[in-house]
Amino acid sequence: MSRELPPLPPEAAPDLRRAHEMISQLTGALAGLDEVRYSGAAADGGITATVDGNGKLLDVYVSPHALRAVAPEDLGALALAAIQEARTAAIGGMRAAFADATGAELPDPATLETPDRLGFDLR
Repeated sequence: MSRELPPLPPEAAPDLRRAHEMISQLTGALAGLDEVRYSGAAADGGITATVDGNGKLLDVYVSPHALRAVAPEDLGALALAAIQEARTAAIGGMRAAFADATGAELPDPATLETPDRLGFDLR
């Protein structure tokens, strides 16, 4: 059984139009994130990582020099550092796209109170 919603008052029309415009702008901005690339590096640039605008990992490159110069047990941690740097840049791009589309700023993820930052053990 479906109920009909009451008609909206005429003064709500401009707000609904603006909301529709913002949704369209945001959808367009987010759709383009697949095409944007961000990179991060570690080991003096010898290890690089590339992600798309959504933070999806696309590539990790370890140069021959880094393979010789970096201890094998450190390669994983350095690759993760490069990936994290690239994803941090992607988050900045997402935040900028959101701000451009909506005129509002998203909070900086580094300042959010998450369970691990509040002392909870998440293991």
